[in-house]
Amino acid sequence: MQAALSNRSLFCCDNMQALRGFNSDSVDLIYLDPPFNKNKVFRSSVSSPAHGASFRDIFRQEDVKQSERKQLEKHPKPLAALIESISQIGHPSPKYYLMYMAIRLLALHRILKQTGSLYLHCDPTMSHYLKLLLDGIFGAKNFRNEIIWCYDTPSNARGHFPRKHDTILVYGKSKGVCFDADAVRVPYKRGRKLDGKGWTRPVYSAAEVAKGKVVPDWWKDCTPVQRLARERMGYPTQKPLKLLERIIQASTKKGDWVLDPFCGCATTCVAAERLGRRWIGIDVSFHAYVLAQYRLQKEAERSGNPSAPLLRIGQDAYVQRSDLQADKRPLADIKQNVYDDQSGCCAHCDTKTPSTQLKLVCPLPDPTEIYYEHVQLLCDKCLQKSEMKAMTSEFVKKPVETTRDV
Repeated sequence: MQAALSNRSLFCCDNMQALRGFNSDSVDLIYLDPPFNKNKVFRSSVSSPAHGASFRDIFRQEDVKQSERKQLEKHPKPLAALIESISQIGHPSPKYYLMYMAIRLLALHRILKQTGSLYLHCDPTMSHYLKLLLDGIFGAKNFRNEIIWCYDTPSNARGHFPRKHDTILVYGKSKGVCFDADAVRVPYKRGRKLDGKGWTRPVYSAAEVAKGKVVPDWWKDCTPVQRLARERMGYPTQKPLKLLERIIQASTKKGDWVLDPFCGCATTCVAAERLGRRWIGIDVSFHAYVLAQYRLQKEAERSGNPSAPLLRIGQDAYVQRSDLQADKRPLADIKQNVYDDQSGCCAHCDTKTPSTQLKLVCPLPDPTEIYYEHVQLLCDKCLQKSEMKAMTSEFVKKPVETTRDV
């Protein structure tokens, strides 16, 4: 069990398992490059360091638990109704993908600082639906940018123009979002420019050229990771370091916290390390977890600091929130409340189970101190499992020590 956030932390678990333990308003920048609901499986190249890594970009009903659906229904804004409406139009139906994403975006909104920014990397498959979700969770007034990342790679498209851009949706949590324009200036091109009245005047002044301009919201200078690129890991959907470095420089200061809840081969972590930011990476894939460790070790050697500590956190560890009040209600009341929130299901297997057959599980060493945000109800069958899947709650690792009947 971990008492607080630690720099250079790499989690191997479902990101909701880790995010549950983050304090509110604790992270300065969140970049996420989640699955895009393309309805296929992505696999890494055989001859690369990422050999064996893959992820399923297919979402089904079982990917969203009853308790998570209930959370959406209880949200002050009609997120569940919005998703249900969208599901009538999308093909393939994006319903369960959007539920999966909405639950995580709610958690990310909670842990983001008031001055923080969230960058959601997507493509035209789901970007229009995700923007509606972000408007509902962050508020339309907190929309900052829709960045278009353009790339000119080979295409065999027939019947339509080649689709050669991704979308990065940027949201803040308040008006006071951190943004360093000077950190992301690019050179002016020599030539003529408009003077505001439709006329052109000669080349930029020496001062203007020296200062450069703030990069606009379309980026074509961040080249995708090509086959022979030195940074290439062979991980499917790997993004270039330059892209992440620009995002981190624009929206954080040195020492700030950067989080990537779908970190893959750790591009965000490497960029944050190079720029002197503190970082946390999370990925559910064990292959990605191993690859990220390999890449971060190589990065430490490259920087001349091979002994830089890397905190590896498997499925049996988690961060414990320190910003909560202990729940002093009788255990029976807590159990009934949790039972209602979980829609009468086991938190792990999501099976409808009578209350009398579920145990209240608490991770804290002192069973007299219970924090409602940490407890769950699990059935005996799940409690008896010695090895749990990636989606498993962290609370069942030591059932003898942490469970209590009520």
